[in-house]
Amino acid sequence: MRLLLLALVLFFALPSCKKSSTEDTLNYEEILRDGKWKMKAFTYKVVSPLITSDSVVDVLKDRDSCYLDDYITFNANYKGTQYTGGRKCNGELDELPFDWYLKDNKKTLVINNGQYTFGNWSKTAGPNKGTEYIEAKITKMSEKTMTLTYEVNNWQNINLFPAKDSSYFVDYSLIFTQIFEK
Repeated sequence: MRLLLLALVLFFALPSCKKSSTEDTLNYEEILRDGKWKMKAFTYKVVSPLITSDSVVDVLKDRDSCYLDDYITFNANYKGTQYTGGRKCNGELDELPFDWYLKDNKKTLVINNGQYTFGNWSKTAGPNKGTEYIEAKITKMSEKTMTLTYEVNNWQNINLFPAKDSSYFVDYSLIFTQIFEK
């Protein structure tokens, strides 16, 4: 009888055990702090009522090659730094500090003062002139790679009918995706 009762308990108890995914067991803070992160991909998409196409712009494609070897580190005390790689552009600083932390159960990376690393990292990244504060969703994280996605809302005053001298404010968003690798 005891064996039957034990068998029934195990039968109903074991299926309720949930195995956590590998991503759930990762310590994002440790992964961020361990190593140098280099940007491997950076795109944005413009979302606006005036734009009907669904095009994605590759920011790195038109970027000066001297920026492509830059890397970032996430340090203790939630400080981070963007470093110039081996090829330095004219006027490029050796390092740029930023602040960071994780929120939303470690699924969102918050960056402050990261306007040269995040947001407008390119002369061609649309009308956005740089973003100092970003809340980026961590859409993928592993020991060697991280994908961030975030949206920046903007507006622009445009003149749709120059002959009538009438201008309108147009709301639009830039949806950025950045992939970093160690």
